[in-house]
Amino acid sequence: MCFGVFTCFGVCTCYGVFSCINIIELFCSLRIVINELNFIKTCDDDETASLIWNDSAVQHEKIAELRNYQRINHFPGMGEICRKDCLARNMAKMIKCQPQDYNFIPKTWIFPAEYTQFQKYVKELRRKRKQKTFIV
Repeated sequence: MCFGVFTCFGVCTCYGVFSCINIIELFCSLRIVINELNFIKTCDDDETASLIWNDSAVQHEKIAELRNYQRINHFPGMGEICRKDCLARNMAKMIKCQPQDYNFIPKTWIFPAEYTQFQKYVKELRRKRKQKTFIV
Protein backbone atom coordinates (compact mmCIF):
# COMPACT_ATOMS: atom_id res chain seq x y z
CA MET A 1 0.00 0.00 0.00
CA CYS A 2 1.27 3.42 -0.93
CA PHE A 3 1.77 5.91 1.86
CA GLY A 4 0.83 9.26 0.47
CA VAL A 5 0.87 12.95 1.05
CA PHE A 6 -1.93 15.47 1.14
CA THR A 7 -1.09 19.02 0.03
CA CYS A 8 -2.89 22.33 0.07
CA PHE A 9 -4.46 21.49 -3.27
CA GLY A 10 -4.83 17.89 -2.31
CA VAL A 11 -1.80 16.24 -3.84
CA CYS A 12 -0.82 12.95 -2.21
CA THR A 13 2.48 11.29 -2.83
CA CYS A 14 4.47 8.36 -1.52
CA TYR A 15 6.84 10.39 0.66
CA GLY A 16 6.62 13.56 2.69
CA VAL A 17 5.39 15.16 5.87
CA PHE A 18 1.78 15.63 6.93
CA SER A 19 0.47 19.01 7.96
CA CYS A 20 -3.08 20.09 8.59
CA ILE A 21 -4.81 22.26 5.98
CA ASN A 22 -8.26 23.80 5.60
CA ILE A 23 -9.55 21.35 3.01
CA ILE A 24 -8.97 18.43 5.40
CA GLU A 25 -11.12 20.18 7.97
CA LEU A 26 -13.84 20.63 5.35
CA PHE A 27 -13.85 16.97 4.42
CA CYS A 28 -13.93 15.02 7.66
CA SER A 29 -14.28 11.67 5.91
CA LEU A 30 -11.34 12.44 3.70
CA ARG A 31 -9.27 13.35 6.73
CA ILE A 32 -10.11 10.04 8.42
CA VAL A 33 -9.14 8.02 5.34
CA ILE A 34 -5.93 9.96 4.83
CA ASN A 35 -4.96 9.41 8.44
CA GLU A 36 -5.85 5.71 8.40
CA LEU A 37 -3.80 5.14 5.24
CA ASN A 38 -0.89 7.15 6.67
CA PHE A 39 -0.87 9.58 3.76
CA ILE A 40 1.47 12.47 4.32
CA LYS A 41 1.54 15.97 2.90
CA THR A 42 3.77 17.10 0.05
CA CYS A 43 4.04 20.25 -2.06
CA ASP A 44 1.35 21.06 -4.62
CA ASP A 45 3.62 20.68 -7.62
CA ASP A 46 4.83 17.18 -6.70
CA GLU A 47 4.50 15.28 -9.98
CA THR A 48 4.94 11.91 -8.26
CA ALA A 49 1.74 12.26 -6.23
CA SER A 50 -0.34 9.09 -5.99
CA LEU A 51 -3.56 10.95 -5.14
CA ILE A 52 -4.58 14.41 -6.30
CA TRP A 53 -7.51 15.96 -4.49
CA ASN A 54 -9.01 19.15 -5.91
CA ASP A 55 -11.93 21.11 -4.57
CA SER A 56 -12.81 22.38 -8.04
CA ALA A 57 -12.65 21.45 -11.71
CA VAL A 58 -9.47 19.96 -13.11
CA GLN A 59 -7.81 21.09 -16.33
CA HIS A 60 -7.80 18.57 -19.19
CA GLU A 61 -4.04 18.95 -19.39
CA LYS A 62 -3.66 17.79 -15.78
CA ILE A 63 -5.69 14.64 -16.51
CA ALA A 64 -3.64 13.92 -19.64
CA GLU A 65 -0.39 14.20 -17.69
CA LEU A 66 -1.37 11.67 -14.99
CA ARG A 67 0.71 8.53 -14.69
CA ASN A 68 -0.84 5.06 -14.47
CA TYR A 69 -0.62 4.91 -10.67
CA GLN A 70 -2.05 8.39 -10.07
CA ARG A 71 -5.68 9.00 -9.11
CA ILE A 72 -7.70 12.21 -9.07
CA ASN A 73 -11.09 13.01 -7.54
CA HIS A 74 -12.50 14.96 -10.52
CA PHE A 75 -12.80 14.34 -14.23
CA PRO A 76 -13.56 16.66 -17.16
CA GLY A 77 -17.26 17.37 -17.65
CA MET A 78 -18.15 16.17 -14.17
CA GLY A 79 -20.39 19.18 -13.58
CA GLU A 80 -22.70 17.99 -16.35
CA ILE A 81 -23.88 15.09 -14.21
CA CYS A 82 -23.20 16.38 -10.69
CA ARG A 83 -25.26 19.57 -10.83
CA LYS A 84 -28.98 18.82 -10.75
CA ASP A 85 -29.88 21.45 -13.34
CA CYS A 86 -27.25 20.22 -15.81
CA LEU A 87 -28.21 16.61 -15.19
CA ALA A 88 -31.88 17.47 -15.83
CA ARG A 89 -31.00 19.19 -19.13
CA ASN A 90 -28.84 16.28 -20.26
CA MET A 91 -31.47 13.72 -19.32
CA ALA A 92 -34.12 15.72 -21.22
CA LYS A 93 -31.91 15.55 -24.31
CA MET A 94 -31.51 11.79 -23.87
CA ILE A 95 -35.26 11.34 -23.44
CA LYS A 96 -35.83 13.16 -26.73
CA CYS A 97 -33.29 10.95 -28.52
CA GLN A 98 -34.14 7.60 -26.90
CA PRO A 99 -37.48 7.85 -25.07
CA GLN A 100 -37.87 4.06 -24.73
CA ASP A 101 -34.49 3.78 -22.97
CA TYR A 102 -35.05 6.68 -20.57
CA ASN A 103 -38.65 6.13 -19.46
CA PHE A 104 -37.50 5.69 -15.85
CA ILE A 105 -36.58 9.38 -15.48
CA PRO A 106 -39.18 11.32 -13.47
CA LYS A 107 -40.74 14.47 -14.90
CA THR A 108 -38.31 17.27 -14.14
CA TRP A 109 -38.41 21.07 -14.19
CA ILE A 110 -35.57 23.52 -13.81
CA PHE A 111 -36.62 26.48 -11.67
CA PRO A 112 -37.11 29.35 -12.17
CA ALA A 113 -37.05 28.97 -15.96
CA GLU A 114 -39.65 26.15 -16.07
CA TYR A 115 -41.76 27.16 -13.08
CA THR A 116 -44.76 28.02 -15.27
CA GLN A 117 -44.72 24.56 -16.89
CA PHE A 118 -44.55 23.03 -13.42
CA GLN A 119 -47.56 25.04 -12.28
CA LYS A 120 -49.55 23.92 -15.34
CA TYR A 121 -48.63 20.29 -14.65
CA VAL A 122 -49.79 20.55 -11.03
CA LYS A 123 -53.06 22.22 -12.08
CA GLU A 124 -53.69 19.41 -14.56
CA LEU A 125 -53.06 16.83 -11.84
CA ARG A 126 -55.54 18.56 -9.56
CA ARG A 127 -58.11 18.72 -12.34
CA LYS A 128 -57.72 14.96 -12.88
CA ARG A 129 -57.69 14.39 -9.10
CA LYS A 130 -54.33 12.66 -9.28
CA GLN A 131 -51.59 12.83 -6.70
CA LYS A 132 -47.90 12.87 -7.41
CA THR A 133 -44.81 13.16 -5.26
CA PHE A 134 -42.33 15.91 -6.08
CA ILE A 135 -38.77 16.41 -4.98
CA VAL A 136 -37.97 20.10 -4.81
